[in-house]
Amino acid sequence: MKKRIFIGCIAAALLLLAVCIWCIPSGYSWVLESNWGISLPGQAHLTEVYEQDSGDSPHGDEIRYHVYDCDAPDAVLEMVDWSDEEPATNDFDSLSQAAEKWLDEIDVPQEQRPDTSVCVCWYDEQEDGSEIILFWNGGAGKLYLVESFL
Repeated sequence: MKKRIFIGCIAAALLLLAVCIWCIPSGYSWVLESNWGISLPGQAHLTEVYEQDSGDSPHGDEIRYHVYDCDAPDAVLEMVDWSDEEPATNDFDSLSQAAEKWLDEIDVPQEQRPDTSVCVCWYDEQEDGSEIILFWNGGAGKLYLVESFL
Protein backbone atom coordinates (compact mmCIF):
# COMPACT_ATOMS: atom_id res chain seq x y z
CA MET A 1 0.00 0.00 0.00
CA LYS A 2 2.76 2.46 0.94
CA LYS A 3 4.58 1.58 -2.27
CA ARG A 4 1.48 2.48 -4.37
CA ILE A 5 1.07 5.80 -2.57
CA PHE A 6 4.76 6.59 -3.10
CA ILE A 7 4.58 5.71 -6.81
CA GLY A 8 1.36 7.73 -7.14
CA CYS A 9 3.04 10.78 -5.54
CA ILE A 10 6.04 10.48 -7.86
CA ALA A 11 3.75 10.18 -10.90
CA ALA A 12 1.73 13.21 -9.80
CA ALA A 13 4.90 15.24 -9.23
CA LEU A 14 6.22 14.32 -12.70
CA LEU A 15 2.90 15.24 -14.28
CA LEU A 16 2.86 18.59 -12.46
CA LEU A 17 6.45 19.27 -13.58
CA ALA A 18 5.54 18.47 -17.19
CA VAL A 19 2.54 20.84 -17.06
CA CYS A 20 4.69 23.63 -15.58
CA ILE A 21 7.35 23.22 -18.26
CA TRP A 22 4.69 23.20 -21.00
CA CYS A 23 3.14 26.45 -19.71
CA ILE A 24 6.34 28.45 -19.18
CA PRO A 25 7.09 30.74 -22.14
CA SER A 26 10.32 29.81 -23.85
CA GLY A 27 13.23 31.81 -25.17
CA TYR A 28 13.05 35.55 -25.49
CA SER A 29 9.31 35.63 -24.90
CA TRP A 30 9.97 34.81 -21.24
CA VAL A 31 12.44 37.72 -21.01
CA LEU A 32 9.89 40.12 -22.54
CA GLU A 33 7.21 38.90 -20.17
CA SER A 34 9.35 39.39 -17.08
CA ASN A 35 10.76 42.78 -18.16
CA TRP A 36 7.82 44.38 -19.97
CA GLY A 37 4.68 42.33 -19.34
CA ILE A 38 4.33 41.36 -23.01
CA SER A 39 5.13 38.14 -24.81
CA LEU A 40 5.73 36.97 -28.33
CA PRO A 41 2.57 35.23 -29.51
CA GLY A 42 3.26 31.55 -30.18
CA GLN A 43 0.52 31.40 -32.82
CA ALA A 44 2.42 34.05 -34.86
CA HIS A 45 5.09 31.46 -35.75
CA LEU A 46 7.91 33.97 -35.28
CA THR A 47 11.40 33.07 -36.45
CA GLU A 48 14.30 35.15 -35.19
CA VAL A 49 16.34 36.32 -38.18
CA TYR A 50 18.67 38.81 -36.51
CA GLU A 51 19.92 39.57 -33.00
CA GLN A 52 22.46 42.04 -31.69
CA ASP A 53 23.23 43.48 -28.27
CA SER A 54 25.79 45.67 -26.62
CA GLY A 55 27.11 42.87 -24.43
CA ASP A 56 27.41 42.77 -20.68
CA SER A 57 28.00 46.05 -18.94
CA PRO A 58 29.32 46.53 -15.41
CA HIS A 59 26.68 49.23 -14.90
CA GLY A 60 23.78 47.12 -16.18
CA ASP A 61 23.06 49.41 -19.13
CA GLU A 62 22.54 47.48 -22.32
CA ILE A 63 20.91 47.68 -25.73
CA ARG A 64 19.21 44.61 -27.22
CA TYR A 65 17.80 44.22 -30.72
CA HIS A 66 15.81 41.39 -32.28
CA VAL A 67 14.20 40.95 -35.69
CA TYR A 68 11.56 38.29 -36.35
CA ASP A 69 9.86 36.98 -39.48
CA CYS A 70 6.19 36.22 -38.93
CA ASP A 71 3.93 33.68 -40.63
CA ALA A 72 0.67 34.75 -38.93
CA PRO A 73 0.36 38.57 -38.83
CA ASP A 74 -3.01 38.63 -37.06
CA ALA A 75 -1.41 37.27 -33.89
CA VAL A 76 1.18 40.06 -33.89
CA LEU A 77 -1.52 42.67 -34.40
CA GLU A 78 -3.15 41.46 -31.16
CA MET A 79 0.14 41.49 -29.23
CA VAL A 80 0.01 45.16 -28.12
CA ASP A 81 -1.92 48.35 -28.88
CA TRP A 82 -0.09 49.45 -32.01
CA SER A 83 0.00 53.11 -33.05
CA ASP A 84 0.62 54.97 -36.29
CA GLU A 85 2.01 57.91 -34.34
CA GLU A 86 5.39 57.94 -32.65
CA PRO A 87 5.55 59.48 -29.19
CA ALA A 88 8.66 61.13 -27.80
CA THR A 89 10.91 59.01 -25.60
CA ASN A 90 12.97 59.96 -22.55
CA ASP A 91 15.73 61.53 -24.68
CA PHE A 92 14.42 61.69 -28.25
CA ASP A 93 11.67 63.41 -30.20
CA SER A 94 10.46 60.16 -31.78
CA LEU A 95 10.74 56.39 -31.56
CA SER A 96 12.51 56.29 -34.93
CA GLN A 97 15.14 58.72 -33.70
CA ALA A 98 15.72 56.70 -30.50
CA ALA A 99 15.92 53.40 -32.39
CA GLU A 100 18.40 54.82 -34.93
CA LYS A 101 20.68 56.07 -32.15
CA TRP A 102 20.56 52.80 -30.23
CA LEU A 103 21.09 50.67 -33.35
CA ASP A 104 24.06 52.87 -34.33
CA GLU A 105 25.56 52.19 -30.88
CA ILE A 106 25.50 48.43 -31.47
CA ASP A 107 26.53 48.59 -35.14
CA VAL A 108 23.38 47.13 -36.69
CA PRO A 109 23.67 47.15 -40.52
CA GLN A 110 21.09 49.19 -42.44
CA GLU A 111 19.55 46.11 -44.09
CA GLN A 112 18.60 44.77 -40.63
CA ARG A 113 16.87 47.98 -39.50
CA PRO A 114 13.16 48.71 -39.77
CA ASP A 115 11.79 51.07 -42.38
CA THR A 116 9.84 52.99 -39.75
CA SER A 117 7.90 54.93 -42.38
CA VAL A 118 5.85 51.78 -43.13
CA CYS A 119 5.63 50.44 -39.58
CA VAL A 120 3.22 50.76 -36.71
CA CYS A 121 4.85 51.06 -33.31
CA TRP A 122 4.54 50.49 -29.59
CA TYR A 123 6.57 51.98 -26.75
CA ASP A 124 6.96 51.49 -23.01
CA GLU A 125 9.32 52.71 -20.33
CA GLN A 126 10.16 51.71 -16.78
CA GLU A 127 10.70 53.88 -13.73
CA ASP A 128 14.49 53.52 -14.03
CA GLY A 129 14.42 55.01 -17.55
CA SER A 130 14.73 51.70 -19.42
CA GLU A 131 12.75 51.70 -22.67
CA ILE A 132 11.41 49.30 -25.28
CA ILE A 133 10.26 50.05 -28.81
CA LEU A 134 8.46 47.61 -31.09
CA PHE A 135 8.02 48.21 -34.81
CA TRP A 136 5.70 46.02 -36.89
CA ASN A 137 5.96 45.99 -40.67
CA GLY A 138 2.86 44.01 -41.63
CA GLY A 139 3.60 44.18 -45.37
CA ALA A 140 6.95 42.46 -44.89
CA GLY A 141 5.81 40.33 -41.93
CA LYS A 142 8.65 41.61 -39.75
CA LEU A 143 8.67 42.43 -36.05
CA TYR A 144 11.51 44.59 -34.67
CA LEU A 145 12.26 44.90 -30.92
CA VAL A 146 14.69 47.47 -29.54
CA GLU A 147 15.39 47.68 -25.82
CA SER A 148 17.55 50.12 -23.89
CA PHE A 149 18.23 49.21 -20.28
CA LEU A 150 19.68 51.67 -17.80
